[in-house]
Amino acid sequence: MKNLKRLFLTDMQRVFSGPKFWILAAGVMAVYFCNTLQSCLFMDHFTLEGSVVENMGLTRGTLFTQMALILATLAYGTSFCEDWKNRNIRNIIIRSDIPSYAVSKMLACVISAFGVLFVGNLLFALLEMILTGSVYGSTNLENLRQGSLFNQLVGNGDFFPWLLIESTRSALEGAVFASISLTVSTVMTNPFVVLTLPIFIYFFANLILQTNYVPPIWNMIVLYEADTPCIGGSIIVHMLWTLILSLILCIVFAWIFLKGVRRKFENG
Repeated sequence: MKNLKRLFLTDMQRVFSGPKFWILAAGVMAVYFCNTLQSCLFMDHFTLEGSVVENMGLTRGTLFTQMALILATLAYGTSFCEDWKNRNIRNIIIRSDIPSYAVSKMLACVISAFGVLFVGNLLFALLEMILTGSVYGSTNLENLRQGSLFNQLVGNGDFFPWLLIESTRSALEGAVFASISLTVSTVMTNPFVVLTLPIFIYFFANLILQTNYVPPIWNMIVLYEADTPCIGGSIIVHMLWTLILSLILCIVFAWIFLKGVRRKFENG
């Protein structure tokens, strides 16, 4: 336990001590803003008119979502690649143990990815407030009140709870994708390959999960991005289920990552 605590504190220091975390969070904001600009280009006249609610809704399920996932992975998803390249892994494991190393790396990867996307979403919302000067804009609140439960939350004036929920859903998605990338890095230690994995994984996951064979409650894309709660008819139940399933996936990938680190260490 002492080894795990020491390694985890070291990893957290690597994540948050420098400007990298905040640069990546600002990068997420910039990526989402580029998505807004792209949408404006398809209008009859170029304009930045809109609202936080409208423009945040444009960020889901696009290429820019995948780019944001790459930024989240960049926070710490390539840490094993760096340790392996620098040969630091042997010294670290000799002074501690493989399970502590693997758990610490996975925790740092998941927390940093979650943080980058959560903060990035909040920064984007703040940027949109400054640029548009409006939370709702031309959004018809009455239509929102009669829409899905997530939209009803906004329609009833609960903007900040909605913003926190949407930011959390996006952050959980980033955490899971980052955990996958870190796990695969024990097989392919090329940082470029690890960073591009979220794009391919997202594409194939979306392709497979959007079929009728996968119930909505197991469809991670729906859980993270859909406007309608897919379980229990309640936002709270939906969020709890999304959190539980995300944690289960991260634990599974942590176990696979542990096996990969042990195999890599033993085989040299």
